[in-house]
Amino acid sequence: MSIHIKKPIRLFSLALVGVTILLSVGYAFVIGANQHRDNETDAMQVSGTSAGQLAPDFENPTLSGNTIRLSDFRGRVVVLNLFASWCGPCRLETPHLIAAYLDPTVEETAFIGINLNESLDVVAAFQKECDIPYPLVLDEDGKLTSEVYRPTGLPTTWFIDQQGIVRYVYAGAMTQEILLQILADVHAGREPDPFGTL
Repeated sequence: MSIHIKKPIRLFSLALVGVTILLSVGYAFVIGANQHRDNETDAMQVSGTSAGQLAPDFENPTLSGNTIRLSDFRGRVVVLNLFASWCGPCRLETPHLIAAYLDPTVEETAFIGINLNESLDVVAAFQKECDIPYPLVLDEDGKLTSEVYRPTGLPTTWFIDQQGIVRYVYAGAMTQEILLQILADVHAGREPDPFGTL
């Protein structure tokens, strides 16, 4: 006894196979597109000190004897200021950094000073002289400032957003007004314009 498959059933089977193939191809395309998007995101997160890059993490001792890890500040904007006690522009800028740090309108922002390769005693004297209230990171062996955060001049300040991305790099001494303008832009998710209007 033979079973004859009717023509409509054969057409239905072929249609079902076709739909399955199309769905498989579509699924593979979506997966591929998502992987491509993830790769692009990862490429944007390359660690570095230029705007748009993921700020390099570090773990260094502070003047007060604690240890600071940059990644612990995720969720806050970070003002990372590289200075030296012998640097004239750094000395001119320090009161402006302190004023911005103490400004009651500045919220959810961490200020961190990184000293350029000076001894604990020298940094302590500078901190006391200027009455600096924010933490100062020591780099006595010079690795952090020669291998990771390598400034083109002093002072240099990196503005890092809540996700750890460098949003602006300011080389040279800033005024409080310039600093507050950049901070306002970073907090608002705008392209920083240090000479814009607050």
